Amino acid sequence: MTLRQTIVRLHARAKRILSPLSPSASDGEVRGEIWRLGNRHRGWPLEGALDELKAPGLPNARAELLRACVRKLRSDQAASCA
Repeated sequence: MTLRQTIVRLHARAKRILSPLSPSASDGEVRGEIWRLGNRHRGWPLEGALDELKAPGLPNARAELLRACVRKLRSDQAASCA
């Protein structure tokens, strides 16, 4: 493994570890985006958010908002099943 590959892996690991500490979108922003995702994806906001996260060149702020939507939708889904 080269030095560059090691640095890239360490950077990726640090981002994963620190991501819960990074500022995320507000509850209102997440709710609003979930509503818009539901409209754009015909009532399937979770699937829509996951699809949009796969898009190339997604800005970091948009990706963070979509990840927050996925977390919220999954936690709501789990709570409704319990």
